[in-house]
Amino acid sequence: MRPFIVSTLLLSLAAGPALAGDTVILPTGREAKVEGVIVARTDGDLRVRSHDDREWLVVLAPDTSVGEKKRNPFRSAARFEEDDLVLGLNVRVEGRGDRNGALLADRIRFTQDELKVAQTISSRVTPVERRLTDTEVRLQSTETRLSSSEERLAATTESLQAHVEELGEAFQVARSEARDARDTADDALDKAARVEKRLSDIDNYVEADRLVVNFGFNSRELSADARRALDRFAERLGTERGFLVEVTGFASSDGDPTYNRRLSEIRADAVVSYLAERQDIPLWRFVRPHGFGENHPLADNATREGRNMNRRVEVRLLRSEGLIDRADGMVSSQAISRP
Repeated sequence: MRPFIVSTLLLSLAAGPALAGDTVILPTGREAKVEGVIVARTDGDLRVRSHDDREWLVVLAPDTSVGEKKRNPFRSAARFEEDDLVLGLNVRVEGRGDRNGALLADRIRFTQDELKVAQTISSRVTPVERRLTDTEVRLQSTETRLSSSEERLAATTESLQAHVEELGEAFQVARSEARDARDTADDALDKAARVEKRLSDIDNYVEADRLVVNFGFNSRELSADARRALDRFAERLGTERGFLVEVTGFASSDGDPTYNRRLSEIRADAVVSYLAERQDIPLWRFVRPHGFGENHPLADNATREGRNMNRRVEVRLLRSEGLIDRADGMVSSQAISRP
C-alpha cells in the first residue's frame, strides 16, 4: 500500500479542460482548483500530479499566496515561503489558466503535517540520489577503461598476426585483462540497478505491524490496557527506520452519525497524543489521523459484542521498502479490549 506521502488527490474544475498528452491545458482565464503531489520543481513553476495521474503545470506569480491549509479555527494560519514547496508535498492550488495553458496560481495551501512528511521524504531521497550519481560516475570510468583495454587488445591482436607463436603468452594476458574489465563493468551495472530499484521503492510503504485499541461506549479515554499496548508498540518503533505511523478511528452505530464521526476523530487524536507526548514519537512520523465514524465496521453493529469491537482505533506501522535493507512482512495483529 502507498499512504502518507501519496495522499488523496482531489480535482475540482468548473468544466473539463483540454489535455495535451498527460498535461492539462487550461483555457485562458479559466478558474481551477487542483489537489495533488509536487513531482517536479524549477524556478518560477512546478508540476503537480493529481489523483487521476494527470500533470498540471503550475506557474508561481509574485503575488501567489503560499500558506497553511488550516484545520484549527482558533488560531491563525501559518504563512510559508516558495522554498517550502518541495518534491512530494501534497498541495491544493487555486488559480486560473494563463495564455500558455498553464495554471497561474493565486493560492497554494498545505498543512504543516504534509510539509513535515514531504521534508522527511526529501531528506532521504537526496542521499540516495547522490549515491546513484557517484555510482554512475564510477560506471562511466569503468566503461572508459574497458574501451581502452579493448583498443589495446585489438592493437595487440594485429601485431600478433606476424608473431603468433612468439607472442602467444602476451596475447592470453591481454584477453584476461579484458575479461576482468568486463566483469568490473558488469558488477558496476548490477550495483547501479540495485540503487535504482531502492530509489523507485522509496515511497512504497507496506504494513509491517498493526495494533487495535478498543474504547468504551461514548468514551475517548485510553484504558490502562490500551496504554500498555501502545507502550509496547512504541518499543517496537525504537528498532525501526524508514517508517510512518497511520492512526484511524472508528465508532459503533449507536447515536448520531455526525457525532460518531467526530468521536472517532477524537479517539484517533488521543492515540497520536499519547504516542507523541508519552513515548516521544516525532509528529512527522504520523500520517494525518482520520476518523471514519461508523464506516468500515469489524463486526455486526446489531449485536452488543459487535458494537464493542467497532469502538476502536487502528494503529499501523508502515515501512518504506526503499529505505530499508530487508522486509519482514506483517506480524500478527494485537487487539486490546477495554472491559
